[in-house]
Amino acid sequence: MNKGKELKDLNLLDRFLFDEAVEDKEFLEKVLGIILEKDVDLRHGPQTEKEIRRST
Repeated sequence: MNKGKELKDLNLLDRFLFDEAVEDKEFLEKVLGIILEKDVDLRHGPQTEKEIRRST
């Protein structure tokens, strides 16, 4: 039983697609440029959310 969505049904609010999209530096610069209405040049490559696990 596959509960996943097809790629055509995803948007940037879906965590998987968002993570994949922001890992591409050029794509992220374009998206931020549109949002901020100015050119964006990232100094460092983008990083997606990381999970930190701690054990006691």
